[in-house]
Amino acid sequence: MILGIYGYHDSGKTKFLESLIKELKKRGISAAAVKHLGRHYEPDPGKDTTRLVKAGFDPVIGVADGELILHLSGHDDIWSSISLIQLVSAPDVIFVEGFKNEPIEKIAVGDIEELPGTVLRAEDSDKDKILQYIVKRIKEERETSACGCGHKSIDRPSGSTNSRGVKMADVELKLIVNGKKLAANEFVQNMIWETLSGMMRSLKGVEGEIRSIEISAKKV
Repeated sequence: MILGIYGYHDSGKTKFLESLIKELKKRGISAAAVKHLGRHYEPDPGKDTTRLVKAGFDPVIGVADGELILHLSGHDDIWSSISLIQLVSAPDVIFVEGFKNEPIEKIAVGDIEELPGTVLRAEDSDKDKILQYIVKRIKEERETSACGCGHKSIDRPSGSTNSRGVKMADVELKLIVNGKKLAANEFVQNMIWETLSGMMRSLKGVEGEIRSIEISAKKV
């Protein structure tokens, strides 16, 4: 489930999410967040990881006890971020803060005028209503999981493009595991394509636009 959060500057969007995550965790619901940071984000210039980024390393991952921080250029839309989140954790709900014009369901915070896709308003009196809405939607998604295995897939809106500007309908993917052909929806196709093409770009000899990738692997 993807749910947008929007409102004026200093309207309490982050505070609302902080209070919401506590209640969601009590209900056994996992949640991730994608936040718009403005036109350009400047990390702490004194940190070694920042120095590596400025030197030209890409991506750069900082690893600490129990967590990691990733800096990856060329991915400035919410859908590539959502794909990455789904790849590493597959949460029940992903909250998107700040991308108010994206074609997703949204919750309005404060006295801002409602935008298309708004399903609820974040007010103290409506907190239980919002929680009930999220819990109900997640339950429905779990019951109708695309693969029937409990994994939650998220599709981009029809006609959208990935971070490289490729339309989802233009990506064809054939998956064969242990001799069995597997079905893959648009999200899975995009996730695998983004991962593979990103890996290929790091290899010596790969130049220009990547139009196709053929890999055959067998455990011996």
